[in-house]
Amino acid sequence: MKRILDILSSMRVAIILIIIVATLSVIGAFIPQERTEGFYVEKYGSSAGELIHHLMFDRIFKSFYFVALILLLSASIIVCIIKQLPLLMRNLQNPKVIPDESDIEGKRYYRDLKNIVGEEVVRRALGSHGYKVYSKSAGGRTYISARKGIWYNIGFILAHIGILVILVGGTFGGCARKSYRFILFEGGSAVLSSVGGDELIIRADNIEKMKDPNSGAIISYITDVTLFKGSEEVVSKRIEVNSPLEYGGISIYQDSMGSLNGLGVAFMRADNIAGLKQMLEFFVVVKVNDVKSEISGGLGDTVVIGDNISIVFDDFYDHYRRIGSQDRNDNSIPNPCLVYTIIDREKGIFRGYSFMYYPSYNYGGTPYSVWFIGVKPKDERVHLLASDTPFPLADGNVGALKMVKTGEGEVIVRLVIDGASNRVFELFDGCPVEIGDNLYALLVGTKRAQYTGLRVEKDPGLLFFVSGAVMLCLGILLMVSINPRHIEVLITSKRALIGAMAKRAGEEFEREFRNVVLDITSSGEGE
Repeated sequence: MKRILDILSSMRVAIILIIIVATLSVIGAFIPQERTEGFYVEKYGSSAGELIHHLMFDRIFKSFYFVALILLLSASIIVCIIKQLPLLMRNLQNPKVIPDESDIEGKRYYRDLKNIVGEEVVRRALGSHGYKVYSKSAGGRTYISARKGIWYNIGFILAHIGILVILVGGTFGGCARKSYRFILFEGGSAVLSSVGGDELIIRADNIEKMKDPNSGAIISYITDVTLFKGSEEVVSKRIEVNSPLEYGGISIYQDSMGSLNGLGVAFMRADNIAGLKQMLEFFVVVKVNDVKSEISGGLGDTVVIGDNISIVFDDFYDHYRRIGSQDRNDNSIPNPCLVYTIIDREKGIFRGYSFMYYPSYNYGGTPYSVWFIGVKPKDERVHLLASDTPFPLADGNVGALKMVKTGEGEVIVRLVIDGASNRVFELFDGCPVEIGDNLYALLVGTKRAQYTGLRVEKDPGLLFFVSGAVMLCLGILLMVSINPRHIEVLITSKRALIGAMAKRAGEEFEREFRNVVLDITSSGEGE
């Protein structure tokens, strides 16, 4: 056991451990951490990307070998601290053992006073120079131990504890640290569930790129955001690249900006599907006498499409299937269908069906063609959402859109609520889906828009790091500014011996030692 403790307290072992930890930290600083395996293959190539993954360089601060090195280095520091504690305690109390004369004579600074001096004379002389004096008498000998600068030892221990706290905090923070990115379009909101539970919600109020007025080059990305806790607004902030939003241990950074296709989704409340239909507006393209025009309206609306010609939107089926002579909804078939009537005062009345997906329907036997191209809510806002960004729902739950590619190469949009596997809904254009009690979701296509990419970080080890850094700096300050000094006096029946040593011996201490000797001898002569 003693051998193990000696190895752990070895300066050489500590230096080797520090070099290895520093090298791995540099690797972790240059290689982006905790990305997908495909990211490294794309960035560094197939072989290098796979090597990075297998060596755990993509998550180096959470790797077993990095944590093991930190534990070894921490153990080394703890052993050093434990070994220093007895010395510190000895410096703060009366000596228990009276040393031999040879111990005093072996000091770097030594004088044989030849004459016998009293204990009180020595105490006064040492006290006048700021020394803390302790003594012990036995067998006709008096041993006086005087120390100055004992805060150096405290600084040594404090610095080591600071390093230990930084290491432990850094390792804990690296393992428990949470960091992820998400995308918001202007006006969109995201739930920060991974770092703040479902209560913290951030909204992107404004997104803009700052450009140089002279060159036109982009000089900064800016996002104005508002942070909510529940329904209460807690802070508004303009986030820039080097100016994150800080709240409750969470940091939100400006990460990227650009444009991409967002998914338009409307969320509507209705007592039933019949009530929902009344909330929708339908868009069609009608061809009359080789002239196409786009029109829209709600169920029961009559829209004029030409001279003496009008169209009435009669009914809507989000999952249409005809069974016998009956029009039905069949949830297994996403095929929105609009039932309409064309009223031509000259040619009569014609009833028809138009489908969003299949078949492409033209009303046979008439000069009219109707294409059903879309459906949107009349009054409800359409939210532009990005894939994999959690957002708040009206019923208090949290939703997230997932883009899933099937084996046939088709991309399906899925809505996952509260991350539950039993609450996954597939969304298709024009097909309202009930996702909760009287709550419906409607996918209304895509729209290209400017987005902001934000990065959220929560590092529970940050407090440890700051505390450890403060202790380390304070400890180093004490060690640099204080020069520990030790003067020993042994008074026997024949003579008095005085020896001294200092951490940083020099002219200043040598001069102080001479003055102490002079004060003792001159006071002794006076007595």
